[in-house]
Amino acid sequence: MKKVFSLIICLSFIACAFAQLDPKSMELLDKMSNTYKNSTGTELQLKIELEDAQSGTTNSIKGTLKTHGKRFILDTALANMTFNGKYLYMYNKQANEITVSEPVTEDLEGIDPTAIMGSYKTGYTITAPEIITEGGREIAVISLYPEDKEDPFFKSTISVDTKTFEPVGVSTHNKNGMVSTIKITKLKTNLNYKPDELDFDTNKYPKAMLIDLR
Repeated sequence: MKKVFSLIICLSFIACAFAQLDPKSMELLDKMSNTYKNSTGTELQLKIELEDAQSGTTNSIKGTLKTHGKRFILDTALANMTFNGKYLYMYNKQANEITVSEPVTEDLEGIDPTAIMGSYKTGYTITAPEIITEGGREIAVISLYPEDKEDPFFKSTISVDTKTFEPVGVSTHNKNGMVSTIKITKLKTNLNYKPDELDFDTNKYPKAMLIDLR
């Protein structure tokens, strides 16, 4: 009897482990991810919103994201953020300052919507998609919950067009009450970027203050 009970407990744990990755959500995410993996360069027009639950305020800004592989350039009216695969260069246009850092994945997920698109297969519990209609399109909203309890984010969501499998938006919910939402308004793929096209050239800003945090 004890052996049967132990077997039931074991099978229950196995079932829970498999339930952490919903197959329908994984299918949608895999098809969406392949769009980026097979692209020779992608450009996205974005609307970035930052909501502070504590103060009840919401700020938004538009930007352009160019990405290929792990590299990206996010340019907005306030700042230019360039990641070369290892270091992140953040140029504050108002303060004329360049900050260089070596970010972790969690840092990049709040800036680059494609970061989580390449790391969703490990470290997350992924639930079944919620299907909504938005602008005449059928959108699957997929929630991801980090397994690491030390993660600053308690939830992320990825919205995918169920017909084209293109990403529609990414949201990250921080434990401090901040919600960052990146809405993708336009997407172009296979732009054939040159090797140095996604690099940050400090020589373009000879009078900027350089802050090196590496």
